[in-house]
Amino acid sequence: MATDEVRAGHPEVGADGRVALITGGGSGFGRAIALGLASRGDRVVAAFRGSRGGFEAAARDLQRRAANADTAVECLDLDVTDATSVETGVRDVLDRFGRIDILVNSAGIGLLGPMECTTIDQARAVFEVNVLGTMRMAQAVVPSMRAQGIGLILNVGSDVGVRANFYQSAYAASKAAVHSLSQVMRWELQMFGIRVAVIDPGWYATEFGESIISTFGTGGAGAYYEAQVDAWNEGVARVEGANEDPQEVADLVLGVIEEPEPTFLNVAGWNPVRMAGVRLDEIDEYERRLFDYYGMRSFRGPWAGGERDA
Repeated sequence: MATDEVRAGHPEVGADGRVALITGGGSGFGRAIALGLASRGDRVVAAFRGSRGGFEAAARDLQRRAANADTAVECLDLDVTDATSVETGVRDVLDRFGRIDILVNSAGIGLLGPMECTTIDQARAVFEVNVLGTMRMAQAVVPSMRAQGIGLILNVGSDVGVRANFYQSAYAASKAAVHSLSQVMRWELQMFGIRVAVIDPGWYATEFGESIISTFGTGGAGAYYEAQVDAWNEGVARVEGANEDPQEVADLVLGVIEEPEPTFLNVAGWNPVRMAGVRLDEIDEYERRLFDYYGMRSFRGPWAGGERDA
């Protein structure tokens, strides 16, 4: 049963609580969000494809976590890269619960390595999940939200979708695309009572690292980047690390969900030194900051104030 506090922002929703569908719900941010919503009395469906150890094992783990917290989470085997899987899964949720009030697009994969060493197929795989998967889910859910006259779609972006970083060409580009997609969705869908916002986490210690494709040292060009990669790794180890508690992201999502008019861009765990104090239109200044931050000025082109030997 939903509490009065939960229902306050959505008086149209009945006494049985809101229905939330979370992709990527078997691990990381998605799992924390699913458990958080369930603890508030919402009916939660965690959708995932079980790429780590199989769907059944992940579903048992999630349901055990929910039971330990005196809540319940439904699990749904769904692949956001497969249109039939998406359509079937959304239809199943609607058949069981009659509505979907909240969609959180948390499913995602990463790719790390030099652009030149990244194959087009690898980049395509990242976009297939992060961008087109988000779009498929939204297209499947929007008709029911439009009929209800109310709904909320939260898309999980990334700090590198706003401020790119080394060796994340495909991943950063995919998350930048999530931003643009979400912004247009927000403009187009608000007349139907559907709110759209983006959650932008920094780097957190979650199972997401297990889904990252690495292209370091691959292809014929890999050797050309060895010195630069070594310098970057040393810089990363020296000045930054993962945020330890992914619950921060779940708490941010839970707060955004309760806002009648949520802010479009919502951040958690951004690196304050690498990211802060430079406006988005100050691209050259951010470039300088990035090279200085990681101690990599020697790899900056001479036209940009680098320190390469003649």
